[in-house]
Amino acid sequence: MNESTAMLTLHGELLKNAKLLSRDFVVEVHRQLTGSVMYFGKNTAYEKKMKYWSIQEDFHYGSTIDQLAIKYSLSTRQIYTIVHHKKNLTPTKAVTTGAPLMAILATRMLTKAGIKQEDAVSAARGLLAVVAAKLGGTAPYISNPKFVEGIIKQIEIVRNHQAGKSIGSLAAHFQLIAEDIRTIVESHPAAIMPDASELPKIKTRLFDMAASFNEYTEINTLLKSATDQISRAEEIIAKLNVDWNSKYNVKGAI
Repeated sequence: MNESTAMLTLHGELLKNAKLLSRDFVVEVHRQLTGSVMYFGKNTAYEKKMKYWSIQEDFHYGSTIDQLAIKYSLSTRQIYTIVHHKKNLTPTKAVTTGAPLMAILATRMLTKAGIKQEDAVSAARGLLAVVAAKLGGTAPYISNPKFVEGIIKQIEIVRNHQAGKSIGSLAAHFQLIAEDIRTIVESHPAAIMPDASELPKIKTRLFDMAASFNEYTEINTLLKSATDQISRAEEIIAKLNVDWNSKYNVKGAI
């Protein structure tokens, strides 16, 4: 969800709309693949599958064999095999890889944001490549969409509370009792995560510690390296123009 939000904002979508579209995308993925184990292959194998899927999509929307051969730098025989061989067709829900279906859903999400079909297909491939890079070689279980919606709702409650919403207003908005809201905002893991404004303080503290270990080269070098990594993180956050809270990964939701 975080990665799709970042992808949408990079394509010019407003952050609020990007979050809503990403939320719907994640829930729809779990609705379509509920109960399956979705295997993410290593990026080399995964990228090959996504290339095949992209070729099939282009063929479906009217590109000829010759045009596809030029576009993807393959022979016409290879293109013919890819677009007609049953083994390469988009898998159904029963197949556990699920990546092509995720790509289709991601493409729909991106077109809803006003991105042209061809660009949306390319962006969807990029989005799944990022997810595969993080999850390559693993097989996460796709849980019930209601469970995922519950996780997302709890995070939204915490974020809204951090933004200044009162317990009472959150209880009314999310149709929960005040005690449940209070439990979520006090105990949910997202509630104790720092915001980006704390990074300069952490960096300063690490720099001071590095100075105090001047005589110990190894420790000094490691602490200075940590400050450099924080600076890099700050640059990336600023570049993506996505608030720090939206960049946390949520366990249990792809």
